[in-house]
Amino acid sequence: MDKASEKVPKVFISYSWTNEEHIEQVIEFATYLVNNHVDVILDEWDAPEGIDLNYFMEENVRSEDTDFVLIISDKEYARKANERTGGVGTETQIISKRVYEDVNQTKFIPIVWQNDDDGKPCLPDYLASRRYFDLTPKNRYSNSEKVLRRLHGIPENPKPKLGEFPKKLLETNKYYPSLKEIIETFDEKIEKNPKSINSISRHFFKDFLHNFDEFKIKFQTRNALEIANQLHDNIEEFIPLRNYYIEFIEKITQVYEFAPVDGDIIKELFENIYSNYFIPKPGESYISEDFMNFDFIVRELFLYTITISIKNEYYQLTSNLLNTPYFFNDPYNSNDTKTFLDLDKRRYVRTDEYLTYYCKEHNLNKLTGMGHFLISRIHKNYVIEELVNSDILCCHISIINLQDSDGWFPFTYIYKETKYMHLYQKLISESYYKKVKCIFDIESKEELVKKIKYSDEYFGKMRYGFRSVFMNYVKPISEYINADEIASRK
Repeated sequence: MDKASEKVPKVFISYSWTNEEHIEQVIEFATYLVNNHVDVILDEWDAPEGIDLNYFMEENVRSEDTDFVLIISDKEYARKANERTGGVGTETQIISKRVYEDVNQTKFIPIVWQNDDDGKPCLPDYLASRRYFDLTPKNRYSNSEKVLRRLHGIPENPKPKLGEFPKKLLETNKYYPSLKEIIETFDEKIEKNPKSINSISRHFFKDFLHNFDEFKIKFQTRNALEIANQLHDNIEEFIPLRNYYIEFIEKITQVYEFAPVDGDIIKELFENIYSNYFIPKPGESYISEDFMNFDFIVRELFLYTITISIKNEYYQLTSNLLNTPYFFNDPYNSNDTKTFLDLDKRRYVRTDEYLTYYCKEHNLNKLTGMGHFLISRIHKNYVIEELVNSDILCCHISIINLQDSDGWFPFTYIYKETKYMHLYQKLISESYYKKVKCIFDIESKEELVKKIKYSDEYFGKMRYGFRSVFMNYVKPISEYINADEIASRK
């Protein structure tokens, strides 16, 4: 038994001798309390013939040994208390004085035993603003235990323990008012002037990138768990900024038919992130772990951009992001031609290793921390399958268009639940094929068939995926579409 249950609460019951039935009900309730470890003082038990009842009542109400006074109020009790008549009136003079003098007192507990003719609780005026227990006939059985819990100090819904101070509140404002304003005024501005979309986009991405500095990590420890925890906390804190980005990409892709944005502006954002946060400045000391959070963040932003552009059928933007060159301000490799594949830093940064270690240490038991956190924090407007399909598409494009033997690795592929990919299956439609062929960087069906065959050969020779997952590898394009059926239907 804990300390709360060891103590026997001492309770005095104040009530009206309304009639024999009411007295019997009060005795029954008092017996229930006694049977449940409560010491009840009741006139029927503790005031023998010959005792001064006023003295008995006053002594028990005032006594410091009395922990609680239960005021069982029916119509008669409320009337006598308000009119100050009878024994109830005498008790009321004492109790009401104590109640009025200390508004925070909790010794005197009202119990509503009866409602009036209007269905309102019968309570004396001095108790009208106090919280009470409802033991009217229909609630008497169900609420009796609540009274018992109150007397023993064991509430049904205890107050939780005080948590640690949320340190994130001390950090930079996460509401990003400038980004919010751009999004909220976007529709009105585009309606007035569709050509303003490029200037609006540049303004948004400039402000968006400005906030990246607050997410820089400089690890002061070599402890793997501390690094993993700091990495996890950092990417979690990025979610509000990420959501503004997603909302803005949704806006600009929804209006592309009458206000097409220059895809290079979006690509420039990724070029700037790469140049500013993946490439150390000359003479700057760093370790590869310092870039892990941005490795995750860039991958997430890129996948959402692909997902949103496909969902809103802005296929030219998808193609621009996947098939045109990137220009990074890299003083160490200035002559190299870059592609979206350079945004995949897994060969240089151990992001997945540390996030997977975080999962292990926090009993999440995940094969890939990178994949797990990409899908576990999915934006409310999307489903996991959409993001996974975009991840797989990036992998396929890196293989068939860039012919990179170490292409984009789709960390989320193990979370794919269906054998269906909307973009591939719909290629049997000639009209759809014409709209999306730019994604595959082709001019003819024959070119696409050739690339699909190359995909088959590549994935046939190489099991592309997690080596620890038996018989679950990234599937080639032909797994989703028969090349002979491409553009075969009107």
